[in-house]
Amino acid sequence: MDLARLLGLKPKEQKEKKSSSQQFIEFCEQAAKKYPYTGKVDPEVAHALDYLEWPLDPRAVYSGARLAGLYAAAAGFFVSLMLIYVFFINVYGLDIILQDPMDLILTNYLFWFFLSLPLIFWAAGYYSVLNMPVSEAKKRFQHDLFPALRTLGYFVMSMKLVPNLEHGIKFATEHGHGVFAEKLSKILWNLQIGVLRTAEEGLDRVAYQFGHYSGEFKHALMRIRSSLLEAEDAKRYVILDSALREAKQGVKERLMDMASKLYMPSVQLFYVGVFLPLLLFILVPIGAAFSNNSVLSNPLVIFGTYDVAMPLLAFFFARYIISQRPDVYEPPEIPDDYVKNYDKIRKKAIVFAVGVALFILAMGYVFHVLFDTTVATVAQQMGRTPEEIEEILAHPDEPKYQYLYQTIVQNYDMTPYMLIYSVFIAISAALFVYFRMAYSEKQKRQKEIMQMEDEFKDAVYVLASRMGEGKPLESALTAVSENMPETRIAKLFNRIAYNVRVLGITIGDAVFSPIFGVLFRIPSKRLHTAFEVLVSAVSLGTELAAKALVVLSEQLRDEEDVLKSLRSKLGEISGMMMVMGMFVAPAVLGITIALEKVVMGSLQGLDFSQLQGPQSQEVAQQLNIQMPKISSTVHTTPQWVYLASVGVYVLEIAALLTYFSVYLLNGRDRIGLVTKLGWALLVAAVIYAVASYASILAVSAVGAL
Repeated sequence: MDLARLLGLKPKEQKEKKSSSQQFIEFCEQAAKKYPYTGKVDPEVAHALDYLEWPLDPRAVYSGARLAGLYAAAAGFFVSLMLIYVFFINVYGLDIILQDPMDLILTNYLFWFFLSLPLIFWAAGYYSVLNMPVSEAKKRFQHDLFPALRTLGYFVMSMKLVPNLEHGIKFATEHGHGVFAEKLSKILWNLQIGVLRTAEEGLDRVAYQFGHYSGEFKHALMRIRSSLLEAEDAKRYVILDSALREAKQGVKERLMDMASKLYMPSVQLFYVGVFLPLLLFILVPIGAAFSNNSVLSNPLVIFGTYDVAMPLLAFFFARYIISQRPDVYEPPEIPDDYVKNYDKIRKKAIVFAVGVALFILAMGYVFHVLFDTTVATVAQQMGRTPEEIEEILAHPDEPKYQYLYQTIVQNYDMTPYMLIYSVFIAISAALFVYFRMAYSEKQKRQKEIMQMEDEFKDAVYVLASRMGEGKPLESALTAVSENMPETRIAKLFNRIAYNVRVLGITIGDAVFSPIFGVLFRIPSKRLHTAFEVLVSAVSLGTELAAKALVVLSEQLRDEEDVLKSLRSKLGEISGMMMVMGMFVAPAVLGITIALEKVVMGSLQGLDFSQLQGPQSQEVAQQLNIQMPKISSTVHTTPQWVYLASVGVYVLEIAALLTYFSVYLLNGRDRIGLVTKLGWALLVAAVIYAVASYASILAVSAVGAL
């Protein structure tokens, strides 16, 4: 509800939000007025603007790029000054820098990098604006490949039945979607307003626009046009089939190439999401110890770096990779009202999930008392009270407690392993139970609809065969259920036949009517589009409808062939990332905890007393370095901080790689994501707990030998 209405105020008119393309066009036009460009223009930019149909002169893009580079250079200049002040003037002082500036300029590479920031910012601003139309055109074309192939198939289907370009373009635009369908629809509009004299002119222009990015679509459109020159239907069919076959092969090769190019970025995502944190979890504590840097060992910094900054970096990188995925097929999204009593199912799932979480937390506390080293156990073994042990742990730097504190640290591991593990397993188990209970029925409905989508092509072929025999529509629909009795699509066809025969309504109303339509509430774009083509074909008459449905069945099989090839290619990458998120990353990061414990324990046990002597201090002053104070730094970063921060990151990276693998393979499949997410989190949490605890026990056993 509008806030102005809630407060009793008169609502103000809202300004229409401009798209990014409109903002880009306006920016370049304003730049062209202030700084007109008169030089040469890259043909790639002109082709991109023509394909996008942006009302913008190519020279204006160059003007916008120069202006953007100027703004970026100014921003880089201020950033450069700020960094030079923070890293040089604030550290060395202005007087020292002015005394010998050439030494600083010639020997310090970081200073040179800061000075070059304005040039770097200028290049980034200039080329980002200059390449924007080219990258946008390529992105639109790549994402429209499969929809364009489907629209071209509808075009060929119509041309086989009625050899008329205007009729074919109209049929293709009514049932197709995407950039290619929009360009075809503009041909009809330009014919109506008199911009074009014939449909052939518009088709030639569309072929030219696509020709720069896709030779197969260009040749297909030319062959479709040339098919009109053939008087015999057989020869015309051969030309149309070859046009569609060439386009299908070209699209398939392009999709396979796009899928292959996703492999290396996916491997890089593993390095960013798993390998880089693995190194940081080992090196940062060591660096903090040797540098005596309290910032690096601060728990807030550790959690902020490992559990906020790095997951965000990996997430945006994963989103970028997914954006390069070609748009082919997305499973149907099931709304809440499609499942009976869904609100009750969801509430029941919440209750069970909370119960499971509380049970695991309770068991974690029991195991904590049994297996973890607690204050009570330390007090009992040292012959002191728990209050005395807590006092020692709270004041480790006091002289009277230093020896006792060192004894506790070296002989007792106070990390609450079982409590921390139980928290992670409880959260993941609760999510697993909730997702499993709340979305199992939705997943079942989704699979049923996907099964009907897969069965439709066979049902259409049976329907075309019966109509080709001269049977009426009702009998042909009933024959589908007789020939495919065990399929769900046959039951759907049987209900359509019943509506047509008993209710006396048209097939269009029997399918799409809000009251009687069998497809009205089924959330499947693919089925809706396919049935729209079926209804249009049936309206042509029995003989033409049979031919049209045969062509539709062949087209659906061709699409399925392309989809299977693409899924097979993407499935390899998706499966690899799923395994890494569920098994590899938790195990590797779990072992990291033991490695970190070994390294920090070794540093803790070293004798640095010799480094604190007068001679060592004198050498340190001459070298202008500070002697490390390992023990004081280690005390400020307890083991549980690393254990908890790594555990949080394990759950985050498992969720991220699951999201990546599901969306890469199936597109925006929310139901598939949540059903796999719960299982992935539970497996990752258990493997992390087992791997880290087993590694720590193994290291402790080896150290005791």
